[in-house]
Amino acid sequence: MGEETHNTLALALIEQAKLFGSMALEWAVDQAQAIPPHYYTYAAGGALLYALIDIAIRVASRPRYTTHPSLVSRAEMTLLDALDGALGSEYRIAIKPRVADIITLEGGSPRRRDEGLRKLFGMHFDFAICEPETMRVLSVIELDDRSHNQRAVKRRDRLKNEICEKAGIPLVRIKAAKGYRKEMLYKHITTKIAETTGC
Repeated sequence: MGEETHNTLALALIEQAKLFGSMALEWAVDQAQAIPPHYYTYAAGGALLYALIDIAIRVASRPRYTTHPSLVSRAEMTLLDALDGALGSEYRIAIKPRVADIITLEGGSPRRRDEGLRKLFGMHFDFAICEPETMRVLSVIELDDRSHNQRAVKRRDRLKNEICEKAGIPLVRIKAAKGYRKEMLYKHITTKIAETTGC
């Protein structure tokens, strides 16, 4: 096929494409004109509503950061008030310290240490009784309410008891109550501290 023939065929194809495109455009315009104008309003409103619903679903399914109403429960607040009244003049009270902030592991192989430390992660004590000058922990407090009757919590309690005994830190367990006698709390806790640390 010569170059001239090739060019002629190419021009013919282009003209056919233009004609077809022009016909398709005319058809689309005719169809659009046949649609009542208010249908466009309905379509636009429907599209907007769909878009808004989609956005609302996406936002609602996305978690958001927020705050707890309080650092302690109501039962813990009752005990904290009593501890402040009984011990506040001689000790400092830390709230919900992590077990790993108080107890660690030394010696042994790195693998054994890692295994032991993993047991501590995710656990905390309700309160810690500290020296006011150094914040050295002298005792830890656990408030035992009805949740401590659950099997998983009992297992965690046994682990805390074992860890504290091995670390030489007195763990004082106090039954949840509506009120506490401050003098009884003082005697119970300071006796435990004296027995274990000599302080």
